[in-house]
Order: sequence, then structure tokens, then C-alpha cells
Amino acid sequence: MTSVTSAASRVGEIVSGRYRIDRLIGEGGMGAVYLAEHMLMRKRVALKLLRPEMVDNQEAVARFEREAVAAAHINHPNVVAATDFGKTDDGVFFLALEYVEGTSLRAVLTAPLPASRVVAISRQIARALDRAHIANIVHRDLKPDNVMLVDREGDADFVKVLDFGIAKVPATALESKSAEVAEGAKPEKILTKMGEVLGTPEYMSPEQSMGDPVGPPSDLYALGIVMYEMLTGVHPFNPPNRMMLLTMHVLEPVPPMKERAPNVDVPEELEAIVRRLLEKQPQDRFAKASDVVRALDELRLAPSSARVVVAASKAEKAEPKAETVMGDSAPVRPAPAVDATPKAPPVTTIITRLERAARARPQVVAIAGGAVLLGFVIAAVALAAGGGDAKVEDADAASSAIPTDVVKPPPPPPRAVRATKEQIESAARNPEALEELARQFPTDGAVIRELALAYNEDGRTRDALRTIKSYCALGDKPPSDKELLAIAVRATNGKGEIVDDAFALLEGSFGSDGVDALIELLRGRSLPLSKRAGQSLDKPEVRSQASPAAAVYLDMRAANSCSEKHDLLERVTQEGDARILQQLRNLKQTSGCGFLDFEDCWPCMRRDRALDEAISAVAKRK
Repeated sequence: MTSVTSAASRVGEIVSGRYRIDRLIGEGGMGAVYLAEHMLMRKRVALKLLRPEMVDNQEAVARFEREAVAAAHINHPNVVAATDFGKTDDGVFFLALEYVEGTSLRAVLTAPLPASRVVAISRQIARALDRAHIANIVHRDLKPDNVMLVDREGDADFVKVLDFGIAKVPATALESKSAEVAEGAKPEKILTKMGEVLGTPEYMSPEQSMGDPVGPPSDLYALGIVMYEMLTGVHPFNPPNRMMLLTMHVLEPVPPMKERAPNVDVPEELEAIVRRLLEKQPQDRFAKASDVVRALDELRLAPSSARVVVAASKAEKAEPKAETVMGDSAPVRPAPAVDATPKAPPVTTIITRLERAARARPQVVAIAGGAVLLGFVIAAVALAAGGGDAKVEDADAASSAIPTDVVKPPPPPPRAVRATKEQIESAARNPEALEELARQFPTDGAVIRELALAYNEDGRTRDALRTIKSYCALGDKPPSDKELLAIAVRATNGKGEIVDDAFALLEGSFGSDGVDALIELLRGRSLPLSKRAGQSLDKPEVRSQASPAAAVYLDMRAANSCSEKHDLLERVTQEGDARILQQLRNLKQTSGCGFLDFEDCWPCMRRDRALDEAISAVAKRK
């Protein structure tokens, strides 16, 4: 990683014959941000430079270009504009952006914000998203860190949306950066692959969490999360880990704001708008960002929120309805009808998709950590705080933090998140009844486990396997669940996708128990299953879950030479179990190699008593 000194050494350089670098603002893992001046126009810009070692990283360069293209195609006062893109004389990519000095929305969220202020900020974010969506660009990483509040003509809350580094951009725009994207143009092939999960988990829509194709509704869901945080001071969900967070986005109803923040009074009409933004199904949200703007304009807040001007720039004032006075003088129009009842997809669809989300978990976390491409938000905040060089810390820590309740209200009354024993017993292994319970208690491991057993008894093996996958992803299972493991092992004798699903479970969901099961299949009499189990056990991510006894068994099996096997005997003595005895006894044989198989295959085993001691120790342990 390039050091701060190395990044600072560029100060004073002339980039592309026209930008003089004046000061290092901040740096991150992929590059640095500088305050620079266009020498001919005498205009300050924020100049992003990729690190030299990233020049050959196609993904980093693609995202850098994607941010440039997205920002260049969205001409809107609430979006930070990109003005130039190119290479330095030494081949490093640079991006010149509109320089803004202000505070990130994340820094402002130290307490719940007044409803009128939330409306003003949200309206501007929605207008920025609307302009992006008209150009067929989906941000995919909207969050408070990517929203800057700047002082513009007396309005301290003028919004600037930043960082289109992982935006979904039409391929035509990527192929011809100078071409304008016409309104309503159909997106062609997209840079992001189908099933790739990008974004920050705290703000990802259900479809984004599951790796499904995303569109404008996904950005609107993220806006709903941001609004919820602004109004309550807390995130709607408070899971123990990110995997659970993704599950809650897909399954868990959004809790009422009063439940998460009892001391905060949110107008019902405004909360209804947020709840509609947070619908599970994209088609149940607002159709367009402009509809969100319209709904916010039609709000009639209580007098305590009166006289708030929702727009302050001259550019907005030139447009109809750009300046709306909230309060008693506002026109009395009913808020749009909103069905606040959460709609969840069918359980069988959920378990199918959650499996994909579970597989994508490592990528989600990694990409969420790197979504802020060069840390421009932190850089701008550093300027607002008084200047000076600032190093961008690990972005994953910033993106993974879920805001805590800073107003410290008394704890809300407990909400039922688990079914009672009587409810589960009354379902009596009936899949339909348990599916209904799973809709009510989507994070209750006991319900999901019982549903998996019911599917298995009903002969619905594939549904059972996928429900087991969902159950394991909840992190709510006991250390060992032999009953569910047995279902997966039996399913390896199935056909087609059932076999694939069963091996996927054994490889990743059951930990060391899954590895042990694979070893038994490896040692079994079925040649196809033994071969498939061997392929699974050869995967590093599978072997990393092995117990010490299983690990030494696999290492002894993989060792080819006599010396390699001899070196493992000390570990075998300490950790080996009955499974390895046959391997050890085979090493006692003094023939089987060379001409007519008369030669000793393992001569090094005769030089000491290590083999005999290992056999004796394992036999006693058995």
C-alpha cells in the first residue's frame, strides 16, 4: 500500500498539463484525493488518482471509469459533477470532480433530525436519483456516507450525492464516454455480472441482497433506510452479524419507528412514505423517484415543523414546485394512500434466494468495505473540519457500522420474534402451517428447522435442503445437528441438483460435522460418491473447517512421499482418530513397490518407532 509520504510527494505536480496538485486531502486503499487547481481556469477541483499499482487491476480501473461516466452523465445540482478523466504522464488514472466543502450526512446523524429537515434533505436526494434513473444509471450504494451537506446561498442542507463507483451504468455509456445518454434509453449489457452482489449491506434492498438484477427501486429502498435513520437516529434492524442483516432485509418486517425510537414522534404520513419505500417487493415501492418528491411535496406537517423551505438553489427555483413552504400555509392535500402491511415473498422462494445470498456473503462484505472508491466523502469532511492531511481509515469499519440510538430512550417493549413451543407443536410437521409460521417469525431457527424436517418427511428433498441452508445461515443452530446432517447425507444419493445442493451443505453449512460426513463418503463403497467427496475435500475452504483429527487424516492422505508421511506421525500421535488407523497400517507393509512389487514403499518408516507409537496412541484413543 502506498504510504502517506508517497501520496504526499505528488503535491506540486502538474497533472495532464492543466491541474496543479496543491494538497493531499486523504487516501484509501485504492488511491488518493487531492485539492487541485485548474491552472487556466483558476478553479479548484477534487482530483482522484488511482495508486500506480492499481493500473493493471481491471476491476479497479473499471469502477474508476464507471464513476466518471456516471457523474458525467448526470447533470444535476444535487450530484457532484465529474469534469475530466484521463491519465497522468506516468500512466496513473485520474478523475477531476467538482470540489465541494461540507459535512457528510453520516456526521450529522448524531441524533434524530426534525421531520421538516428530513423532508428537505430527502427531497433533494430523490431529485438526484430521479435524474440518474432517467439516464438509466442506478447508484447501488446510496447511504449517509455518500451524501454531502454543503452551504449553498444560506441553505446549510444543500445536498450533493457522491460516489458512483459501483453504479449500474448502461454499456453504451461505458463504450462512448462522450455520448450523452438519452432519456428513456434502454440499458444494454451491464458491466456487473448477473448474480454479483454489490453495495453496503446496511442499505441493500432485498433483491440486491440476493444478487438479483437491480433497478431504480433498489435505490429507493436505500433512500427509505436513510430516511428511517434520519427520523429515528437508528437503523431499522439491529442484527448480530451481516449475514443476519441480509436475511432481515429479505424477510423481516420493518419495525414501526416508535418501536425502535420510543422518544421520537414521527408524523404518520411521513412514516407511511418511508414504509412504502421499504416494501420487500420492488413493484410495491414508489414507481419513480419523482413520485417520492411529489409525495414529500404533498405532506402537511404539524405546526411545530412549520415554515421550512424545501429547496434553496437558484437552479431549483427555476423549476415548478421547487420551493415549497411547509406548514399551515401549505395546500391541504391528502398524503398518498400507503398500505403499511409488509409484503413478503413466498417462503419457498425466500429459501431459494437466501441460499444465493449466503454464498455471496464474503463478496458482499468485501465490496461493501471498498464501495467508497477513494474516500472522497471523508476527504471533504476533513476540509470542513479545518483542513490538514487526513488518512482514510478502513472503509469496512465505516460502512459496517449501524448507528446506535444516541438519544438513549428506555428499551422498547419486547416484540415476539420467536414462535412458542405450542405454536410449533400445533403445526405438527405440516409444511403449509409451518410456512405460515415462518412468515410470522422469519428469524426463528426453531421454526425454520421444523420446516426443513417437515419438507423432508413430505418427500420435498430439495426444499428441505434449501431450508436447512437458510437455517444454518441464521447462525441459530446448535453446535451439532445430526438430524439435519443426516438429511443432507442421504440426499447425496439423489439426482441432479439435489446432489449439488447436498454437497454444498456438507461443504459449508455444517462446519467440522460436514467435513466428517464427507470423509465417510470418501471412505464408502460408492465410487461416484467417494470421488465427489474427494473433490469437495480438496477445496481449501472446506479443509479449513476440519477438526484436528480430520485435518491430519486429510493431510496424511494427500502426502505423497515417505518423508512427508513420516513428518505427520507426531501430529497423528497427538490428534489422530480411528479413521486414520488403516492408513497407518498400510505403511507397515514392506512390499508393493519396484520390480514385481517386491520393494519396500515406505523405507523411512523403519528408521524409528514413530509409526508404531502413532498406531498405539490412536488405537488406545479409539
